Amino acid sequence: MSHSPRVFVIVLTFNKKNDTFECLDSLVRTDYANYKIILVDNSSTDETVVAVRQTFPSIHIIKNVRNLGFAEGNNVGIGYAFECGADYVLLLNDDAVVNPDTIGRLVKVADSDPKIGMLCPTIVSYHDHSREFVGAKLDWPSAAAFEIEQSSGGLPDYLATDYAPGCALLVKTVVIKDIGLLDERYFAYYEDTDWSVRANRSGYAVVVVPSAKVRHKGTPDRSIKSATATYYLWRNRFLFMRKHGRLRNWPSFAKSYVRKPLERIDSHIKNADPQNAYAIIDGCWAGITGQYGAQQVQAPRWFKHAVRRRLGFWLWLTGWLYFLDYRRLKREGGAC
Repeated sequence: MSHSPRVFVIVLTFNKKNDTFECLDSLVRTDYANYKIILVDNSSTDETVVAVRQTFPSIHIIKNVRNLGFAEGNNVGIGYAFECGADYVLLLNDDAVVNPDTIGRLVKVADSDPKIGMLCPTIVSYHDHSREFVGAKLDWPSAAAFEIEQSSGGLPDYLATDYAPGCALLVKTVVIKDIGLLDERYFAYYEDTDWSVRANRSGYAVVVVPSAKVRHKGTPDRSIKSATATYYLWRNRFLFMRKHGRLRNWPSFAKSYVRKPLERIDSHIKNADPQNAYAIIDGCWAGITGQYGAQQVQAPRWFKHAVRRRLGFWLWLTGWLYFLDYRRLKREGGAC
């Protein structure tokens, strides 16, 4: 293993000391030799950094002065990996636990074909090991991104996937130098989908390696989203479509971006969850008006009134979606 590629594992954490310890403990037990762990702390207040320094003195720690979010926080770690001559970067959530052979299996497949640029393992539910998610699907008509639940047994060494989930994502550094870093405008959510699409459209294959496995506490079967997560998900879905959607995708996306939020808002109100209901409204408003980054904005009263009126909201938003980016998309060759 002395000539194996050098892998830098970037673990981004924010106030999850116990989860981080379990994640790091699994990493130090890996059977892959040529790797280094980088802990990027997004300004935690639970003494994570102090505890990690005491328990894992060999792990390099980067402490950010504020919460930079997923995209920018990982970019800090990627920059350090570049400086140290990394061949691969593995992004790993702080609530994920890797098997000892996970890194080795991913690197073996990555090295087998120069066209493979990004890879992800099978994501196993931490709470229910019988549930496995192999690869992910991107539904262009709605811009919805979701992991595919299926058994990893009997599958080939690797297979194509629409995107590689950021909870465990291995990428070649040559690919990053080609397509760029994670888009920091997302702050959190959809940046991995965006990255994968950029890699794929630059000629790199994005694949899943079924035999490589990571147990993740945030798998879809346990995903109860906070209002903050809801806000970023709906806002960033629009940003993703502005960047990557073809003109032919916009009619169906416009319909979905009206219908789905209204359905979710109704559901949250019926379940006495007004915070998530308003988070959807605010997130959609921020997406449409191009207010991205870490900030969370509130939709104006007239917009919220339009949502309640339904019909007016439908007509206004559909017209806006059709014409907002028409010239830009046509200029970039999106009208196909």
